[in-house]
Amino acid sequence: MANMNNRRMALFVLALAGTLFAGYLTFTKMVLGQCALNETCPYFFGYPACLFGFIIYATLLFLTFNFTFLKKSDSIWMVNLVSGFGVIYAVYFSYIDLTTPCPLGTCSYSLLLPSCVWGLAMFVLIFGLSWHLVQKIKSKKRFNASTTPCAKKKAHNNAKQNYCGASGSFKTRILGYFKKTNN
Repeated sequence: MANMNNRRMALFVLALAGTLFAGYLTFTKMVLGQCALNETCPYFFGYPACLFGFIIYATLLFLTFNFTFLKKSDSIWMVNLVSGFGVIYAVYFSYIDLTTPCPLGTCSYSLLLPSCVWGLAMFVLIFGLSWHLVQKIKSKKRFNASTTPCAKKKAHNNAKQNYCGASGSFKTRILGYFKKTNN
């Protein structure tokens, strides 16, 4: 269990780091009017790409907070989906940053690589970790469902009777309920 909590916390810390990084880039561009770290600043729908990166990271921060501290396991699916979108988004802008010729002929990056590449690295880490946690949760649910006393009896007897107190499928029980109430 401690290992799972460490992974949850790592996911939250990565989302926090991404939000702070993209927030700094967005603030510098939108408020100060210059690109941070002496880099070119790609645009997306007329706005700096870092603004959309900030929105994606802020969404991930909210979702990972729910997953880490409120223990809402369903949030991990959305973390995986949003971070997957973030990977695709960052791959596109990393490609643009790495293939666009520099204005003066030589590129000098304050962090050795364009900021989009660092954003991509964080998205990939979040996606990989969330994918791992999704698989872990899926296998845990599968294991728990197959080891309940009802599931064991049902598998052993191979009968239609559900030993948890109801017979038949969910659909059959619902239709039976409506038949009883209409008569």
